Amino acid sequence: MDSGGVRAYFEQVYTETFPVMTRFVSSRCGDFHDAADIVQSVYLSFFQQLSKKGKNIKDVRAYLFKSCRHELSRYRKRQSARPEPDEEIELAPETGADFREMVENAQLLEQLWQEILSLPADISRCFVLFYLHDMTLEQIGRELALPESTVKSRLYRTQRMMREKFLMLNS
Repeated sequence: MDSGGVRAYFEQVYTETFPVMTRFVSSRCGDFHDAADIVQSVYLSFFQQLSKKGKNIKDVRAYLFKSCRHELSRYRKRQSARPEPDEEIELAPETGADFREMVENAQLLEQLWQEILSLPADISRCFVLFYLHDMTLEQIGRELALPESTVKSRLYRTQRMMREKFLMLNS
């Protein structure tokens, strides 16, 4: 298969499977940034495999799910071996009111995500899947094997808790 055919086939598979693979990995990974890296790694590996062997992968979805599970396993091993960072990254010096406001908003958003990700994994997954991946309550329930009412109550409790916490910080 020529490189144009490989690229076209890859783009077709990517378009059809990316949302499903992203939800699959996000529902099993605690950090949404790491989940995005894992999915990217899986598709890069898939593209490299296609470039070498062409369309010889019989069941592409099964191959991608297996690759996601493998990458998640590698991720968990790396996480368990990683020491905690000792210092925080410093921001660039302020250059004006607009920059100050942008930094404050970025810091608030970072605090919010850190709070959400510090929650138990089952709660933070619901939140990430709903807000980051635009999944419906029904889809999240299916993905996490939970009743829709449980997903809904976790989301509303988390929203209320975050609203109360961040309103107190801004008062």
